[in-house]
Amino acid sequence: MQMETINSARDKIKGYAISQFPVLDEEKVVGMITERDIIEACEKYGNNTKFLRVGEVMSSSPPMVRENTNISAIVAIPCDE
Repeated sequence: MQMETINSARDKIKGYAISQFPVLDEEKVVGMITERDIIEACEKYGNNTKFLRVGEVMSSSPPMVRENTNISAIVAIPCDE
């Protein structure tokens, strides 16, 4: 997934009507690719995004918790805004 082009990621985001999806290395989440990541890459690189890879522009991985994590522990996780 990290080696996929951002154009391919953009097509998936449009096709599935989503704003982001996880980037995997094998089965591990290593980051997120978002509409914003793609827009910022296009603004930065202009028409030179044809060979730009998801791994080069993706956002860092969000906090991950197990399904049985107590809600108070989840609420205590700091959020970047």
